[in-house]
Amino acid sequence: MKKNILLLFLVVICNVFANPYHAFFVTISEVEYNASAKTVEISIKIFTDDLEKALNSRFSGRSNLNTSQESPQVNAHLQSYLGEKFGLSVNGTAQTCQYIGKEKEDDATWCYLEVKNVAAVSNISVKNTILMDLYESQNNIVHVKMRGTSKSMMLKRNAPSGTVSF
Repeated sequence: MKKNILLLFLVVICNVFANPYHAFFVTISEVEYNASAKTVEISIKIFTDDLEKALNSRFSGRSNLNTSQESPQVNAHLQSYLGEKFGLSVNGTAQTCQYIGKEKEDDATWCYLEVKNVAAVSNISVKNTILMDLYESQNNIVHVKMRGTSKSMMLKRNAPSGTVSF
């Protein structure tokens, strides 16, 4: 009997770890002030399957993100989606994030945004609701870097915004 239970336990554990779908929902954003260029550079890492689900639920047609059949509208859709779901304020003033592009990394997609003409920074506020309408347990981690210092925030559905000061 113990042998059967152990075997069942091993089968269940193997299936959990062999599952190609992730059981957690998270994005990672890196926000960095580039003083010499007077820009705020933003990189957002999102699991590709989740991002595709979000785009497909908002826009008609399949996005086929990061495939040879990728929709020609993907960049326009990403610009629209990220513009709605990611917001940034510097020193209390809302900024316009310009969509730069995207690139594939394994099972994730990096999306790049930029804010130009930022003279000085004492605090940065971020609102990140990416994927929060799809997943109740979505967590969006934000790392803000400036002058060699890094501060992090964990944004959730009930608290999608945060501010760091330098």
